[in-house]
Amino acid sequence: MYRKIVVALLAGCMCLLCACSTEQIAPPDTSKTEPSVYEDSEGNVVYNYNFDGSQAPSAPDKGSLVKREVSEPEFVQKGDGISREEAEKVLDSCSSYRMYLPGRIQDFKKHYNGIVSNDGNNCYSFSFYAEKGSAVMFVGTDVLVSDDGKAVYRLDSTNSYQSVQPGTASEDKTADQMYEGAKIKPVDALLSIFDLDKERLGLTEEIIDYTFEADDELVTKKSVKCYQFTPKISYNGGIQFSSPIYVAADDSGRIFALDKTKNEYVDVEK
Repeated sequence: MYRKIVVALLAGCMCLLCACSTEQIAPPDTSKTEPSVYEDSEGNVVYNYNFDGSQAPSAPDKGSLVKREVSEPEFVQKGDGISREEAEKVLDSCSSYRMYLPGRIQDFKKHYNGIVSNDGNNCYSFSFYAEKGSAVMFVGTDVLVSDDGKAVYRLDSTNSYQSVQPGTASEDKTADQMYEGAKIKPVDALLSIFDLDKERLGLTEEIIDYTFEADDELVTKKSVKCYQFTPKISYNGGIQFSSPIYVAADDSGRIFALDKTKNEYVDVEK
């Protein structure tokens, strides 16, 4: 299904010229502005930057939350279909481009979700995750592998599956190459979020129900080089994004999340 992405830029996004003056109005400062992101009733993903400080519109009701099943269903190999091991090998051969993973596909564990029909194919559905002890966090995006192993699809931000070419992983960067200079590994940075209070992170559901999209490079937040992880959650009517969470890459333990009452990012560990 065709989905388009709409970027909603509110009040003051353009420079205007007054009829009686040559004075030019400066464009808004976006450096401290975090968008609210949601999918509208027509399937458009809306990014609302709220430049004028007014109340941003709330996301429409998407229906009930799709709870994540931590225990995997039994893998059933269909007829001449490939095995789970073969399906994971096909996945590992794919490029991580637009998979939103902090590293290569082969560096992440795969959670089997069941069989899904897509593009005329019966497909095995997988999610990627990282774990350490009892901490388990899902990362990237869901993917499908056709039961003949010839087709792979990734779930995009509009809740549609896009084709991915197998055998394209050879030029992917490692995590160390992606995040040059970081003192903490991206998986460790992600897992450091696990035990934090969900309200302080700006989340409404349990951590296990979210999948965290990782930016493919370090970004600066509060003058600190950080990993950026954007939480997303699935509802029956689509995908809902939350404001990004930033984890300092210098191994200082600092984690920045949006404080909606202050409308600014704060260190949630303080």
